[in-house]
Amino acid sequence: MKKRISIIFQVSLSVGLIFAVLYFNKIEMSEIGEVLGKLKSYHILIYIIPILIVDRILMSYKWNLLLRATGVEITLWDNIKLYMASGFIGLALPSTIGADFIRTYKLSRNNFEIKDILASVVVERAFGFFSVELFAFITGCILLWYNPEVTDIVLTVFSIMAVMFLVFFAMSSKKFSRILRRFIPLVIGENVMEKITRFFSAFSVYREKPRVIIDFISLTLAETFVPIVLSIIFSYYLQLNIDWFVLFLVVPIILIVIRIPVTLNGVGLIEGIYVVLLGRFGVSAVDAFTLGIMMDVTGIFLSLSGGIFLWSFFMKKSAV
Repeated sequence: MKKRISIIFQVSLSVGLIFAVLYFNKIEMSEIGEVLGKLKSYHILIYIIPILIVDRILMSYKWNLLLRATGVEITLWDNIKLYMASGFIGLALPSTIGADFIRTYKLSRNNFEIKDILASVVVERAFGFFSVELFAFITGCILLWYNPEVTDIVLTVFSIMAVMFLVFFAMSSKKFSRILRRFIPLVIGENVMEKITRFFSAFSVYREKPRVIIDFISLTLAETFVPIVLSIIFSYYLQLNIDWFVLFLVVPIILIVIRIPVTLNGVGLIEGIYVVLLGRFGVSAVDAFTLGIMMDVTGIFLSLSGGIFLWSFFMKKSAV
């Protein structure tokens, strides 16, 4: 019941944000349609889809590195299928619980240890996020120098990043972990303590394998270029008046903001932050909103395509 209420709230917030951005920026649907009409189907087939495929292969390969480090051996193709299917579930359950559950469930059916699978998933989530944080911090600093008018936005994002980093540092430090174990149950509650304990257990598996973590972080930093490249391609073929260097600096900041799980798959939040941030660089609300829509639709399309792999899992007894 609580999960259903959460989804309804996120859907309502997404719709509300979309209408709010359209209303307060006086954006007409006809204007958006006019901009979208410049994008041709062959642009998507030749440029967009291949990039999305490469992105999913890279994400799957990264997770495979973590799995193999714990002794969970599956082929890259099986990993890709599993990742795509879990992405479809993740679209319906924005908290990522559904996506993580199907990955853990399908691998556990092949007699792999659940604790090893969970370790890979937890570390993937944590280090994936903080790799993006590192990238966003670097581009954010350049952004402050390049355009001081975005100082308030960038510093707000930096504050969010700082809180997350401090939590991560406390979790990964043995000294601070003992402090957390002693005081968190009293201050926040046992549920939070249980989640932190789960992270301790997962992270300890990789303490003796720093090379795996370094490779994972390096690949995640490389993967961060995918949404940047996509935004530049959309900007070019939609004939938007946006400096590509600005997109290189702005997109990593946006990636941090849209990871806040308050809307359905980031819908509404993506469009809003594109309008606010790019507006500081003189980009029209229509152009910024349209770019946000395309980035949004691309992510949703990629998640929906995972339904094909999910269907195959239920149609075959031996999935992975």
